Amino acid sequence: MVSNTPPSSELTERSSITGLIEGFDRYSGSIDQVSTQDGLIQLILSEFADLIRNCISIADLEFDKIKDRPVGQNKEIPESYLLHYRLPEHLKSISLLHRDVLLQLIISRCKQFESQLNPDIANKHFLKSKEVLSAAIGSFVQLAIEEQKLLSQTGRPNYRKSLNQIKHQQNPWEVYRKQFHTILDQMEEIDRSGVTVNQLVDSFQSLRTYISSLNKQVIDNLVDSKWLIEQGIDRLKNIEEIKDVNQQITWIEKILEDRQSNGDDQKNFVSQVESKTKNLENLDIPISTHDGNLVKRKVELGKVTSKWLEYVLLPLLIDLWESKESLESYLDHNLINLKSGLMLANNNQSLDSIKSQIKFLQNVATNVEENIEKQREATKRIEELANESLIATRIYQEEDFLEVSLQSSFAQYTTVKNTLLVRLKKKLNNLFIDLGSKYEEANLFNSQKKLETSIECIGYRMFKESNTSYDSLFRNKIFIGDLFLVVREEEEGMLTQSLKLWEAGFNQSALLVGNHLSGKTTFIEYIAKKHFGRQVIKLEVASTFSVEGRKFQTNYNLGEALKFIKNNLYQSKPLIIIDDIEIWRSEEHSLLDNVRAVIKYIESESDNAYVMVSISKPMQDHLDNRLSLSNSFSTVIYLNKSTSEEILEAVLLRHGASHKNLITPDQQTLSPKQIERKVKELCRFLNHNMGKVLQAWTYSSTVVDDQNVLFEEKDYTFRDFFTNEEIIVLKYVALYKHINEIDLKNFLGSKNEAYLSGLKRLVNTKVLLRGEDGELRLNTVIYHDVIDILKYRGILT
Repeated sequence: MVSNTPPSSELTERSSITGLIEGFDRYSGSIDQVSTQDGLIQLILSEFADLIRNCISIADLEFDKIKDRPVGQNKEIPESYLLHYRLPEHLKSISLLHRDVLLQLIISRCKQFESQLNPDIANKHFLKSKEVLSAAIGSFVQLAIEEQKLLSQTGRPNYRKSLNQIKHQQNPWEVYRKQFHTILDQMEEIDRSGVTVNQLVDSFQSLRTYISSLNKQVIDNLVDSKWLIEQGIDRLKNIEEIKDVNQQITWIEKILEDRQSNGDDQKNFVSQVESKTKNLENLDIPISTHDGNLVKRKVELGKVTSKWLEYVLLPLLIDLWESKESLESYLDHNLINLKSGLMLANNNQSLDSIKSQIKFLQNVATNVEENIEKQREATKRIEELANESLIATRIYQEEDFLEVSLQSSFAQYTTVKNTLLVRLKKKLNNLFIDLGSKYEEANLFNSQKKLETSIECIGYRMFKESNTSYDSLFRNKIFIGDLFLVVREEEEGMLTQSLKLWEAGFNQSALLVGNHLSGKTTFIEYIAKKHFGRQVIKLEVASTFSVEGRKFQTNYNLGEALKFIKNNLYQSKPLIIIDDIEIWRSEEHSLLDNVRAVIKYIESESDNAYVMVSISKPMQDHLDNRLSLSNSFSTVIYLNKSTSEEILEAVLLRHGASHKNLITPDQQTLSPKQIERKVKELCRFLNHNMGKVLQAWTYSSTVVDDQNVLFEEKDYTFRDFFTNEEIIVLKYVALYKHINEIDLKNFLGSKNEAYLSGLKRLVNTKVLLRGEDGELRLNTVIYHDVIDILKYRGILT
């Protein structure tokens, strides 16, 4: 579009401010007249950009006039005051707005080009953009007119007052000039990025077309195979004399010769991927704005695209190719059998077997048809994945571009054949390095902010010295006596029923499942005291227990301890408690061996002793996959959830024991109804987990004096800032309760060094705390948050 803005020389012939106002007024009219998205983009890049350049020229001329004057005289010039002090900040805001609108218009145009945006929505966005720009320009023009009128009244007090406000300020124009040039450069960069993304759209369309052609080739080959079977059936039906058999044998031999497969599907795919991605340029494009900064994304496009194709798509294609090869082998095998049958018929000079051969081929045809349908579904899934993922404009979204998950990487590593293993092994060496995109410094604010927010959250939740006595009422693991006990009626009913069957002579045992602070230990202590009295054997690592007067010192060998119990149990029928079975592990005695020993004991001795084992939910899931642990127990009780009434009672018991009033920030005492409402809100928010609610209650409670506790809910959220290395470490701790550097080295082997920095950061941020025994454990105040993050990432079920 041709610019309607006059050159700077014309503007400066009259009042520079008047010329500037007229230029923006004409530009406002141009905005109203533009009718297309492309027209508005060109209007911003040409007419508005020229306006800003002219404004810079006008301000520069004025700056040159006054720069050599003594300090104090420059502020007496109205033109300088407006051009250098009053208007630039507003003009900068207008420029930033145009830059941001331009970016969104370019994004909208790219999405339309890729058919990812409805034209009606794009048109509404265009009209809204016009409206916003027009309103902003109108406001700026009105402001400039009012400022000009104010300074035209040189004899008025307002004039002197305005100039006195900047009397001791240095002229800021040189700073503003740099900022305006930066914005103009960013607008040109945004325009160029649109061309780049459109080129990427074409490249991705080519890749999707190639993938579609691969799928079509597989289906066409299968359809050809089916056609061969059908043709063979027709040929058999046309055999009327023995002499016709030789013709069919010759036909089969030719078919088998022509059907030689080169088996190079995978090799060809890798070669094609390399050729189609090697020319993809590295991207460095603006994707959004944040706090006035232009956020840019760097993507090593060829590398990222190739990695996604090989790690995510290739395993699916390999399955497809292997199914195709299996079907073709199946078909070749049946053609060879058919040939052998025909040769036998020819030798015997008999056509009696032809009918059975036809029936056999008909069954083969049916099997081929069923296989083709399955492969059609597989190809459909592959194309859907390609069409959803190979979208160039997803570069503008916040998540990683063509992200490759850890699971996909390992799945691909175990699926590919030897022709690709060497290359992929090299890739896996960098598996935990950035798998996707990198952001410019402006965008690092988000990840850094997550870390800062999380550290603030931990600091806010950690024990406060003034709160120690009050918090301990809610966080103690085992409570003495029955003061803090809340009976869990449903869970106790299940266990009571199991005990009745045990007392009647049936083999019975119980597995208590619950995460940290869910009340497993308290529940066990309550049941032990109520139903067994002194007939309790509690197995703990590195402790002593006695069986009918005989003592035994434990180590990490549960099998040995249980064998001692079995050999020395004659008169009593005790309860055997194994609380937190996850901690029973060492270099000599693995957790799996200890769990197997418990299962073996339950299978043979659970009519003589009642075994009660507690375990976390993640470890239960893990061991169920390995040993089917839960099925070995007659009763499985889940303690992660409680009723609202039980949780409310627990909160009231603990708060009541403090003998303090609960007050609001405005010093009002909370009524019982208000307390109940807040507890039930926490229950709903925290999925009725008693441990979470009791813990969350302490976060909002602060002891202010001997009489009062302030209850003030604050929004301190723990966010997921973890790297892939840290996630693996956290998974280990979540499963096994604790970790140390030796455990980490044994667990990771040669990859240990890559994880040490992640372990150190977890310690430095107090996500992991080191106990007196030197072991690192999850910080209690964020335990549930970490578990939820691991579940969300798909690391835990």
